[in-house]
Amino acid sequence: MIELVTKRGGLKASFDISKIRKQIKFSVEGTGLNPLELEANFSTALKNNITTSEIQELLVYTAMTMITPETPDWILAAGRLQMHNIHREAYKNTKIDYNNFNKYLDYAVNNHYYRKDIKDGYNVEDIKKIEKEINKLQPTDFNKVLPQVLSLKSKYLLKNKRGINEYPLFSDAASAMILGKIEANPMKAAKEYLDLLAKEYISLATPFKANLRRQNGNTGSCFIFDVPDSLPGIGKSWNDASKISQEGGGLGIYLGYLRPEGAYSKNVPKANNITRWVKIINDIAVAVNQRGMRPGAITPAIDWWHLDIESFIEVKTETGGDLREKAFDIFPQVVVDRWFINKKKNNEDVYIFDHHEFKQLSGIVIQDLIDDELYAAHQKVEDLILSGSLKNFKKINSKDLWAEFLRVWIEVGDFYLAHKDNINISNYLKPDGYLARSVNLCVESWSISKMAQNWKTEAINGEVLTTETDGIFHSCNLISINIGVIHDDKLLERVCRGAVRMLDASISTGTMPILEAEKSANWLRNVGIGIVGLADWMAWHKYSYETNLLEIEKLQEKIAWYCYEASIDLADEKGSYPAFNPESYDQGLFGKLAKELDKKSPNGLSWSNLIFKIQTVGIRNFLLLAIAPNTSSGIVMNSTASWLPPQSKMFYQKLADINTPIIPRYLGKRWWYYKGKFDYKTEDLLMVVRTLQRWVDTGISSECAINPALTNIKNISDAIIDGFDSGELKAIYYSLTIDPKNPETNHEAGCVTCAN
Repeated sequence: MIELVTKRGGLKASFDISKIRKQIKFSVEGTGLNPLELEANFSTALKNNITTSEIQELLVYTAMTMITPETPDWILAAGRLQMHNIHREAYKNTKIDYNNFNKYLDYAVNNHYYRKDIKDGYNVEDIKKIEKEINKLQPTDFNKVLPQVLSLKSKYLLKNKRGINEYPLFSDAASAMILGKIEANPMKAAKEYLDLLAKEYISLATPFKANLRRQNGNTGSCFIFDVPDSLPGIGKSWNDASKISQEGGGLGIYLGYLRPEGAYSKNVPKANNITRWVKIINDIAVAVNQRGMRPGAITPAIDWWHLDIESFIEVKTETGGDLREKAFDIFPQVVVDRWFINKKKNNEDVYIFDHHEFKQLSGIVIQDLIDDELYAAHQKVEDLILSGSLKNFKKINSKDLWAEFLRVWIEVGDFYLAHKDNINISNYLKPDGYLARSVNLCVESWSISKMAQNWKTEAINGEVLTTETDGIFHSCNLISINIGVIHDDKLLERVCRGAVRMLDASISTGTMPILEAEKSANWLRNVGIGIVGLADWMAWHKYSYETNLLEIEKLQEKIAWYCYEASIDLADEKGSYPAFNPESYDQGLFGKLAKELDKKSPNGLSWSNLIFKIQTVGIRNFLLLAIAPNTSSGIVMNSTASWLPPQSKMFYQKLADINTPIIPRYLGKRWWYYKGKFDYKTEDLLMVVRTLQRWVDTGISSECAINPALTNIKNISDAIIDGFDSGELKAIYYSLTIDPKNPETNHEAGCVTCAN
């Protein structure tokens, strides 16, 4: 029987079970769970002279072992116990009470944890009001399930050498203050943002949530840039990639300008295969990780017509090709277009070719074209080949090439397909020659990019920085709306409006790691608002992915409408994004198609009136909507990831080095309405993506779960081709394949390295 415990500092004390019972009682409050059951299981593992820290860990572990799909509330009890530990640790490492936010701000600023300007725009009375809000919201801190708390501990809360030194609500309050301080009424804005964050209506993407309050912390999740076909430009690109990776951004790198193997020029009579450059990108991702938190994450992209395409798509496979040129840590991306999809549908031959030679013969830069001009360029390629003028090419059947794409997609998993014409549907700067050439790491966010032709670099304090440039990098901050906890339109509108204002404020208050990204952020004010917890929302309403597509469409259209209205109101208040041209809004998803959308609107909304309002009043943000994967941020919100069904009713994921059970939010109340993603046909889930995409101006992280017992590769291929052909599918994310004969061997892979 246990008699003594060892306190911190080594002092012995009598074991007092009443203290343990008090914690256990609090952990099960309001759940219907039996506290005696937890006490009994806990008591059997006690030993004499156990430390108080070991007691706390044992309580959490005991509660965790009691979690099952049939008794899901133990996951909340374990979360409350773990949150208690975090609060104790934060106090131990700061000696600052939870009720003294003002004192903590001074501590965090003086020790360089928080940025110096965090109090700007607020007086002492304002801080006291925020302290009251924090105390009022304290119950939200202790109503988090175990995966949420462990995720906060491992990825988001600040730490010193001794451990955690920040309370979770302090983190939210600090972010709210920073975002609110540029508003006309900073206190009103800060209180609203804190409420939206603390009540889990809004999920911040990982870099945003982790970095906004830090000194010079990058808040951008998504970056894309184009690599020039010159040695100085390539060198600059590798330096830029390193900086973005270091700051936690997910990165898309378009390599389509780089000449293929064997291409001739006076300086380089025989160019190397593009896989040599991909190998360097791979090594950058490994060597320059995201502040030691996780590996760097990069998707290099080339077009289907690039002469090195066959070796490029094999760069991550374990067979075929030179092992020295393999790159196992990147995410290869192939960019297709309308020409290729039409050829595939008709089972016709295509030509992969030396675009450098094509440019010399025709004067056409094929990388800078889309739609009809790109289609005509492909016809020009064929004409030059058939006339014997273009000599460096290879003829291949489009069906065979497509089959190779899908083979690698299935084999590797982390292999992406993007449709160039489709990703530019909402590009309001197309008439000015600005294009999206590829997609970002998680295939949900892109706008435009332009490779730098002229730039100036300087050595400043030992760091080489670009101080002038004519290049543009796509950059975007992300937020997701936790629709699993939003069940009325009035609240949904409030949250959408808050999300737009918070993201727009983050552009003015956050930082970007690269000058070109900073320029783009301020020129376009591009943001990405997505959803998290669609499966929870559907379970709550007793909907099915297979039979309730109309309800999904209604929801996403409302989100798009509320967000666009909010951005228009912001433009009226603060001005449109600097690149705004009202005449360009006769095109785009919500532009030239507006009259069609009026007819298709499931909610009876007038998009043509909205576009007229944009052309009259303006709009604050170039693009607004992007549905991210939320693999990490979904866990910290206790939500199913993004738009996807859950992995299963219960699965495990390693968080803070603990193999932790994950259970959907409403499993106890809606058991039969949670169906695992491998229980759906892949083509049915792709139809969900297409339905959502009708009301999303950029993209969706369209992960494909594949169960061979329910579908086959032909059906999946047909679904992708049909989606691309319709314009409702813009890019395909990674694939996950389950073995129906041995489901125990399958696990949640997830894009854990990405920025979301």
